[in-house]
Amino acid sequence: MLYNNYKENYSSIRKNTAILDAVASAVIPLQMDKVAHNVQEGVRIIHESGASFETITHFVREINKQLFDVSATSQQMSASTQQVSASVEDLLMIAKVSLSRTEEVSGQNQPATYGNEGNSGELSGT
Repeated sequence: MLYNNYKENYSSIRKNTAILDAVASAVIPLQMDKVAHNVQEGVRIIHESGASFETITHFVREINKQLFDVSATSQQMSASTQQVSASVEDLLMIAKVSLSRTEEVSGQNQPATYGNEGNSGELSGT
């Protein structure tokens, strides 16, 4: 009886092993295909990411170049503004000197008048 149980168990184990082998040989290739597909998908995504980073790098370089150009233009405008300011100051100084000289000339060209301050006969200028 023990021998019969042993034979039945052994036979059962062999059948189960055969079934597991059949299932494994059917499932493993499917899993391998799925893993291979996932790996290919991952590689594709990595390539797309690399292309995106290259595009981003290109735009960052372009923006840096534009910022440099704007900075250079701003510096030129600042220098030009300083030159204009200096020219305006020079014009103001010329205008002041011109006004001062005009006032001097104007004061020298006024006609002489006789004063009424009690100094009869003396000429005085205003």
